[in-house]
Formats: sequence, structure tokens, C-alpha cells
Amino acid sequence: MIRIFDTAEYVTNAAAAMQAQGLQAVIRYINHSNSQQLPHKRITAVERAAIKTAGLELALVFQQRQTLPQDFTPDAGARAATRAFTYARDVVGRPDGRPIYFSVDNSVETEPFFRAVDGFFTAVNTTLAALAGGGPAVPVGVYGCGAVCARLKAANLASYFWLAGATGWNGYRPFLASGAWHLNQAATAATLAGVPGEGDAANPLHPDFGAFTPTL
Repeated sequence: MIRIFDTAEYVTNAAAAMQAQGLQAVIRYINHSNSQQLPHKRITAVERAAIKTAGLELALVFQQRQTLPQDFTPDAGARAATRAFTYARDVVGRPDGRPIYFSVDNSVETEPFFRAVDGFFTAVNTTLAALAGGGPAVPVGVYGCGAVCARLKAANLASYFWLAGATGWNGYRPFLASGAWHLNQAATAATLAGVPGEGDAANPLHPDFGAFTPTL
């Protein structure tokens, strides 16, 4: 049974059926703009309301492509953090203290690529701290390969770790074995209540992966 489900599709009309099938939490996206390939990627206010009404929890991840080194600049990190913070506050109703994940959707193998990711996440952290304005900090999560998760953990640039399901990506097995992850995508492609996505597993050692009930 799938308890946690991430999807780039709307769940507005499926949330109640998903809950009836045993789902506990859905992970949905924030971005700057949807693509033609994924026109329903960004969560909407109507969808958020349906998720809340169904009794599901919600977790958030920001992704605007974020697959190539050129996607990870400090400016992109600052813009991603600003968009994620304001959208999560104004549209989703993220409670204080709940994380926002930021995606690194590739197997990072080279030092220049790693340094680009470092710069992106440094800007994410700096921008979120400024936007919080002395209020509760916004914890930063990362979705990515094990090597990225391990590097950002060591640098204190993320505190929630969602291990991508591609088992051949750099560092997958060592980071899985470390037990430091919060979510493991587990490469479980699935369709739930007619919605395509992936099943995810929470780590019993770190069961709080950042899900919440929206405040709006």
C-alpha cells in the first residue's frame, strides 16, 4: 500500500479516493511556470483545498527543470527560494517550520556540477533567511542523488533529504545505507486513483519528512 505519493499531476478530483486507498501524504510541486509536457505540475489553491478536505497531508518541492549545471546558479537559487516561499505562504498555506524541498534531478558526477549545486543552495538558504525576516526559519530539503544529499548535509545547506529513486545515480547506495535520508523514492512508479506518480517511503529513523496540513 502506498502511503506517500509524489506526482506532477493535479490530484484535485482524486484526493478523496487516494485517502480511501490508504494514502497519507501527497508531494506536489511549486515552479515558476508549467511546461507543455507537464501542464499540471504546479499545485493550485483549488487542489490544496481538495487535499485538505480529503484529510491528506501535503509536502512541497520546487523544480523548474533543474537537471543541468546551468540550471544551478546563485540567481536561480534566489529566484527559486523567493517563488517557493511566497507561493507556499500565499497559495498553499505552509505552516511555520515545515520544509520546502528543492530538486536536483540528475546524477551529479563532476566537481563543477557539484559547485553549481552548492551555489544554488547557498542562495536558497540566504534568500529564505531574509524572507523569514527574523521569524521562524524555513528548513531546506533536497531531492536528488545520494552524492548531492551527502554533500549538502555535510555543508549544512539542507536538513531534509529525499533520495531520488534512480538507483544507478551517484551515491544512491551509500546514502541509503547511511540512514540519513527522510524519503526514498524507491523507484516505485505507480498510478493511484487514476493519477500517475511515484510511491515514496519514509525513513523509520526520521519519520518526519516535512508533511503538513495546510493552514489556508
